[in-house]
Amino acid sequence: TGNPWYGVLAFFLPIIGIIAALILKKHNYIRNYKVLKKGGKFLQLDFGEHNFISKIFDFVVPLEVKLLKKEPQNYEYLLKSKNEFPEPDELIREFEKHGFKYVKKCCFLFGTISAQIVEK
Repeated sequence: TGNPWYGVLAFFLPIIGIIAALILKKHNYIRNYKVLKKGGKFLQLDFGEHNFISKIFDFVVPLEVKLLKKEPQNYEYLLKSKNEFPEPDELIREFEKHGFKYVKKCCFLFGTISAQIVEK
């Protein structure tokens, strides 16, 4: 039922938000959270675990770049950033090390996309 592109868009649209999160380095994330008030909650959305679906994404992106004739260096950076970014449990430990309290972790698409909620 419906257009098959809806399924494709449902997979790739959340990636737009994740790309913004991947631009900064890990240590910059923690430093930028200092603006959060005590008791405030923070939602971190990112690529989750480095699993099989994540590997498929690593294969599909370069293929899509070739098909759409886009600049490959932009997407190579995306893949490199995604693969260097810490996994959700490691990221939660990093938050806790900097004084945050773990609230909740949600995984989507079999853990490929992850959201962590922490409280200051």
